[in-house]
Amino acid sequence: MRIPLSLKTCVRNLALNPIQRLSGGSDRIFIRTEKNGETFVLMYDNSPFFDRYIKIQKLLKYNYINAPDIFSIDRANHCILMEDIGNMSLFKYARKLNLKEKENTYVKVIDFLINMQRKLEHSSGNIFGIKEMNYELSYFEQSFLLDYKGIVNPECMDKLRKIPLIISRNCPYTFMHRDFQSQNIYIKKGQIRIIDFQTAKKGPVFYDAASLIRDPYVNLPKAMRQHLEEYYFENTHNKNKRLYLLCALQRNLQVLAAFAFLSKQKGKKRFERFIKPGILLLKELVEQIDEARCLLDVNIWKGE
Repeated sequence: MRIPLSLKTCVRNLALNPIQRLSGGSDRIFIRTEKNGETFVLMYDNSPFFDRYIKIQKLLKYNYINAPDIFSIDRANHCILMEDIGNMSLFKYARKLNLKEKENTYVKVIDFLINMQRKLEHSSGNIFGIKEMNYELSYFEQSFLLDYKGIVNPECMDKLRKIPLIISRNCPYTFMHRDFQSQNIYIKKGQIRIIDFQTAKKGPVFYDAASLIRDPYVNLPKAMRQHLEEYYFENTHNKNKRLYLLCALQRNLQVLAAFAFLSKQKGKKRFERFIKPGILLLKELVEQIDEARCLLDVNIWKGE
């Protein structure tokens, strides 16, 4: 991708020395830079989420939730200079650990999530409601079923659209990161840090927990996932496991849509290898949720 002129202007105005372009799934551009012996990350974001990133970062920092510090904002050129939190995502970190160490690490991340949900439970913000959940289902239908698998099944999709209604009517709402998974969680000097929070909303309390525990990037063993889910329910006042499963299904469909879209439409083929574990996690859920059992008859399981 060509580097925008405004990003080059930011680098020049701040007297930065570019070191490395960082990869990711979004259209934003991240560059690790150096100045006076210290490294920073410069983010270029020419999208409607630019100001929302700043707003959410302030909310998190005010409540002592570990987000990267912001040092400079250039709205005219769509740039933010921020703290460099390193390269150790939970995705990378988990691969180095044995099973016990991995579970202990995930317990700490769950504690972080519960703390964030409690502190921000009454914060205001855009609502992740029926409209947004139905958009995710349409995203799944178009990007995964139709474009990636070549499947058309409007009858099953009509049944799945009952799920957002059940969630919105019955699930407690709180601050929701909306993409709380291993590639957006970092470990720096033993502390948990989060990134990519610009699409955060007030949403179903179980969505983030399911995003973390049932993450196709890491694909934790089933027994470990069950232990982590039990730990989450033991330490939060929200204990409705059926609503958790429905939120997990909602998230799972969104993730498969994203992997299919990024790999096929955006040409980012590295995301395709996570589709298989995503499908296996989905099948496990579908077998437990009556509203989603129609997916068992949809030909997405062959070869998985």
